[in-house]
Amino acid sequence: MAILFQLIMGEGYGDWREVNEAPKKIQAVTAEDVRRAANTYLVKTNQAVAHYSRKGGAAPAAEDPALASVPEQMRPMVKQTLQKIASENDPEKLKKMVEQLQAQAGSVPPQAKAGFDLILERAQQRLAEIGKK
Repeated sequence: MAILFQLIMGEGYGDWREVNEAPKKIQAVTAEDVRRAANTYLVKTNQAVAHYSRKGGAAPAAEDPALASVPEQMRPMVKQTLQKIASENDPEKLKKMVEQLQAQAGSVPPQAKAGFDLILERAQQRLAEIGKK
């Protein structure tokens, strides 16, 4: 598979035979060649500068304090699931989700328990919120 990708990339650059030729060409480049190219192209007249500023009061969103108990590697997945739950407006879908989560509760590994519990809690809260409407 790796060779296939190399051949495809080579063909994309003009010739699949480049797979065989590129290593020799790369080895032929000297430190002087790199210096000459840098002095030619990396000059102030070729420079592009971007300035980034944020509107006043548009501070980044604060981290949900409940995520502090969730292991770092699980936070992105838990955050994404919490966002999905918060945007769900169909009580039947949420009810089904809560039931599935409750059925899986006994088989959750200990390291995933904090994230799982938070997701279940937020799903139940959201179901209660939209159930009142």
